[in-house]
Formats: sequence, structure tokens, C-alpha cells
Amino acid sequence: MSFLFKLILVGCIIVSIFSCTTKKPVAEKERKAYSLTIQLPFESGNYESDTNFILKDISGKICSPGLDTVTKGGGTITYDSLTGGIYTYSVKTIFDETYSSTINLQKDSTISLSPGEIYGLKDAITLDSLTMADSIKIILYDTALYSEVIIRKTKNKYMISFQGPGKKDKLKQVIKDSTTTIKALIELQVSMLGLEAIGMHDPSAYYFYQPETSFYMKTRNEYINCDNILQEYFNKVHRQFLKAILQ
Repeated sequence: MSFLFKLILVGCIIVSIFSCTTKKPVAEKERKAYSLTIQLPFESGNYESDTNFILKDISGKICSPGLDTVTKGGGTITYDSLTGGIYTYSVKTIFDETYSSTINLQKDSTISLSPGEIYGLKDAITLDSLTMADSIKIILYDTALYSEVIIRKTKNKYMISFQGPGKKDKLKQVIKDSTTTIKALIELQVSMLGLEAIGMHDPSAYYFYQPETSFYMKTRNEYINCDNILQEYFNKVHRQFLKAILQ
């Protein structure tokens, strides 16, 4: 073996050893950190406890936010210095449902969790969706009356559950035929969307974060809402609907 060849071989070995000792494994490289901002509207019901919104990393560990301003009026939760990867989050919606999803965090991100973003806001709930749904949930809020109505389908009948506005009010339940129930739901939706379409809004309500009147309705796969309809008209439609389904 020539001296030149030996010299080249020794040089290659030295370079190889030096590369192995100085190059960090991929796992040891510094990973980038990102921020995640969660925007929660007042109607999400996220102010009730410290479980209003939960974010977990891939190992299932709950992440602690750097900022949490959530109150009954809504707010923002911000997480700083999160490493990239898959995170799971859950939030309680206005319909008392727990919505869960994942995010693949690869950059600074913001997520809005309004009901419209969660359920997918529609222009109207179709007749097929109303008639085929196993359950229909409705919330009607105005300063004079607050109603939560759950309608569950049983063959050609509907079990309608209605919680009164007061904490001590008893849960009312009535059974209605499908024709009466669907008719009342269509009239409610048409009235509310009609009032919104012709601009029957309360201008002063927009100066407040929480609307003076709100209407939410969802089936399994469709959701609508209207806000800030004039109190007088909203309250009239509200009471007509309750009368139609509860009497």
C-alpha cells in the first residue's frame, strides 16, 4: 500500500470521526416554537369552569396557556412556545355539547370557535334536515325570556323538552305529532330569518358585545342563527313558537 493511499485513508477516517462527534441527532436539534390563539365567543358557554377549553399535546398532557381572558362575555386564550405537532382540543358549545378536534401546529395559528365555525353556518335549515333529524336543538334569548328547547323524534311523534328561564323552573315535556312540530319549526325559522332579511335590527345592540336577542337552531348537520332582531318582534315570534309546541 503506497504512502499516498495510506495518507488519504487516514484523512477520510479522521473526517468521518469528526463528523460523527459534531453532528447532532435530528431529535436533539432545537425545535421551533409557535403560538396558538383561541378566540371564544360569549355564546360558547366557556366561562363556567376551568374546563371551558382544553388543549392537549400528542402525549395527552394538558397545555397551560400564557393568557386566558375568557369570561361570560367571551375572550381569548393564548398558548406560547408550543412545539410543532398534533394537538387535540375540546370546547363546550352553546348547545351543551363537547366539540373535539385536532390541529397540526406548524406555524403561529389562530382558531375561532364560534358555533358558526364549529357547526357550519347555513342560510337556512332545509325541510329534509328537519324531518330526518333524530333531534333538534333551539335556543331563544331575549331580555324578557330565555328558552332552551330540545326536540327528539320517536317514530311519527316528537318529545319536546323545555326548560323554563328560572333555575327553579321545572323541565316541561310534551308529545306532539310530527305535522304540528315541523310546522312550528318552519314558521319559527321563516319568521326569524325574514326579520333579519328586512333589517329589523336594534342598532343600539351593536354597541354591546352580547346581543340583546339571539336565535340558534341546529339539526345533526345544519345550523343557523340570528342576532339583534328588534326586541318587540323577536319576543312576539318567541312566544308564538312556545305556544305552538307546548300547548
